[in-house]
Amino acid sequence: MATALVLATTLSLLAIYAIDLQQHSPVEKEEYRVVTQKSEQGGWTYNIYHSQQLLIKQEYVPAIDGKFQFSTQKDAEKAGSKVMERLSKGHNPSLSPKDFNENNIQLVKVP
Repeated sequence: MATALVLATTLSLLAIYAIDLQQHSPVEKEEYRVVTQKSEQGGWTYNIYHSQQLLIKQEYVPAIDGKFQFSTQKDAEKAGSKVMERLSKGHNPSLSPKDFNENNIQLVKVP
């Protein structure tokens, strides 16, 4: 079931990404912004807005099986900024476990 959830989340993000690219290619980074939030489960999440519209609501880390969030606000900001950077360049915005390791982004398992 966790694999299906990860796959569904990834496919949803790719669909949003493809639609956005059709309407705004190439997209300037300034049009995006990241908003972090402390979750009730104890970790941190982020939302990405494009032109004031919610584009990505990242409550859990889809690249990892189980329920994981970002350990700190800074970790959520780093991940969201990396996704924004990829979107602004017209690249796939998905992050992998390798991206988390390379950018020293820490995760926490939540209930």
